[in-house]
Parts: sequence; C-alpha cells; structure tokens
Amino acid sequence: MAYLFLNNAKKSDGIRTAILTEFFSSLMSDNTLPKTSNYSASSAKTNADFIDENFVPLILDNHKTSQSKNRRSFEFCPKNLRENILNLITKHFHFHPLIPNDNNEYFLTNEIWVASVKEMYGFCVEHDLRYVWAYMWTNWYQKDHWILWARAANSDELCLFKTTMLIESHWKVIKRDFLPKFFRPRLDLVVFIIINRLLPHNQQRQIRILQGREKPSWRKDFKKEWRKCEKHEEKENIHITNAEKWVCSCYAFLLSRWPVCYHLVLLQKDLGNDLSFFTKVKRQGVYPFLKYEKRNKVGENGNNLQRNDTFSNSNGKFQTFLIL
Repeated sequence: MAYLFLNNAKKSDGIRTAILTEFFSSLMSDNTLPKTSNYSASSAKTNADFIDENFVPLILDNHKTSQSKNRRSFEFCPKNLRENILNLITKHFHFHPLIPNDNNEYFLTNEIWVASVKEMYGFCVEHDLRYVWAYMWTNWYQKDHWILWARAANSDELCLFKTTMLIESHWKVIKRDFLPKFFRPRLDLVVFIIINRLLPHNQQRQIRILQGREKPSWRKDFKKEWRKCEKHEEKENIHITNAEKWVCSCYAFLLSRWPVCYHLVLLQKDLGNDLSFFTKVKRQGVYPFLKYEKRNKVGENGNNLQRNDTFSNSNGKFQTFLIL
C-alpha cells in the first residue's frame, strides 16, 4: 500500500530502481513486533469452531514489553516454510466440487472451504506461525474473502482462467501498442482508444481465428504438454480417472491449466495420432472438461455421408458412432 504513495513519475529506470530499492530496504529493516492487528479471534472462532481463540499474534506494547523483546528480532515467517505455505494456497485455490479425491468423493463448496481453512490453520499451529495465520485469515481465508479467489466458489463450472494475467496483458497492449507516448493519460482518451482502436483490432483477430487463418496461442502449449504426458512412464493408476467426464483425482490434473494429466493422456493415447485433434479440441468448464468432435466427411457430390460424434463410454474408451 505504501508503494502507491511513492512519487516516481518521470524518472529514468536507474533512478526509479534506486528509489524502490531504498523504499523496500527500509520496510524490511523494520522487523520489530507489529504494533497493531486486525485479526479477530472471536470472529474466526464463530466461523470455524476448531480455531483456538488464544492462538493470536503478539502485539508490541511499549509499556509492558521489555527492551530485550523490543529489539529487531521479529520474523513474520521462517524462510524454509514459505514455499510450503505457497503450495498450500495453490492447492486450496484449485479445489473444486467437480473434481473428486482419490476416494471418489465430491465435496460441496462449503466443505472445501472448511477443509482448506483447517489445513492452513493446522499448519500454522504446528509451526507456531501466529502472524501468518492472522494474515491468512484476515486477508484470504475468511469466507467473504475466500470466495473472491478460490475456484470452488463457483460450484457449477470450472473456471479456465487462473490468474489476472489476462487483464494485465489487456492493459499492457493498450499502453505499449496504442498509448506508448502517454504517461497517465486522461480517462476520456483511454476510453476513446479502447472503443475506436482496440476493439476493432480484437474483432479482426477473432474473425481470423474463426476462419482458421490464425490459431489461438494456447493450442501450441497444449500440444507440447500432451506430447510430454505421452512420454510418461506407465504406472499403476491409484487415482480415479474418468475419460467420459475427462477428470482425474491426481494432483497433476488438479493443477493443470488445460486440463490434462498423464493418466488421461495414456488412456486416450490414440487421440494424439489425429493431427486435427490439436486444432479442434476445446476446453470447457463443465463435463467433459476436454471436448473433441470430428468433422463431417464429405462425398464426391459434396453431400455429407456421415457424422462422427466422438465421446467416451463408461470404460473410458473413445468410440465413434456413424450416423448415416
């Protein structure tokens, strides 16, 4: 928040870097105990009854705290535990009611929230991370905030987009391609550029994609990931893998962008031999998460001879039905 108050406008890269380095260094050097906390243990206890009201962050009190405790020895989170916390948040973000666990159990949105809170809280208690837990609950894990970032908040559909990168990319295009000579342009100018230049540009690109003259950039990465999964060593599958719904209970599928995992790819390995698969496959937020339909075959007289509807049966094997 303090970064927003810095006046680094119209500075060269070297000067701006020096300003930011000095600013963040001063923040990092002040590692005394926090002076205030917005964490409410009673409110947390009300929402999740397994939370201990005595597990709260210590606050600096100049009248009661000795000088020895007031020294700069405070550490918000040990460095060796930071990656574990990030992994927990990543896992909790990807949980969804449409993806089962290894016991083939599906959980409701509220059940996923409770399980996520319990796991993060248990980790903080185990390592005595009072300040981390207060921060996590206040800013991320209380229900009103959790629904803003967790995929499970929408139980009916799996969101295909995970980050704000699409929005950031959108504004980067505006700044670099359409407003490169303007710093903090007026709002009316930005609106004019979006309506008269950006939207026509995006409409033309959409037309090229629909006509097959241009391919979406994600298809290249999808094909690369598919080929990588094809080369994976075949092992005994202990997970719940359903090719009909195109879902798997493994951790790799949970985190996958596409979504794919080597269990599903090896189960439907023949799909990779069809080159049209990588240009026609579609991702969607409902079952099946990966959808592929073959095109109609055309006879010599130009009439459609048959239609190929490709899908999977309960055994996970793709079948082709010919409808004359």
